[in-house]
Amino acid sequence: MGTLTEDQKSELAAMSEEEKLAYDLYAAFDAQYDPALSTRIAKSESKHLDAVCTLLERYELTDPTVGLEADEFLTDDTQDLYDTLLAEGSVSVDTAMEAGRAVEETDIADLTIAVEGVTAPDVLKVYERLLAAFESTSSLSAAKHRQHREGHPRS
Repeated sequence: MGTLTEDQKSELAAMSEEEKLAYDLYAAFDAQYDPALSTRIAKSESKHLDAVCTLLERYELTDPTVGLEADEFLTDDTQDLYDTLLAEGSVSVDTAMEAGRAVEETDIADLTIAVEGVTAPDVLKVYERLLAAFESTSSLSAAKHRQHREGHPRS
């Protein structure tokens, strides 16, 4: 365990809400469309949220997602982003996949900023794993989208 600055603590807490947003969004799309398109991604997002929550507990930080229902967020910005992406993704499978890619791109950008200056080895390790997973998820999401468009969805 290392030490975190106040900004790094805030970024870690915000990461929890971002992971919840991604999970909730993919779960909503699972319910609306063919689950084969996003079930694996939703499971990955759940693991990401668990990893961030473990860090929050370790550093004795409040998890902003505790007690919130699916589709409910603490900050207005996150709630607005979720509502917008859900509405956009509810138009079609194609727009759902685009919304998913937008979430992954946002997560990658935020993690790239969050990782700067972090010296706590456990936090750094989780952030690096999340970055690798997001890049993998983005590739998986794109492949699932191509398969769907070609009429050959695979799970």
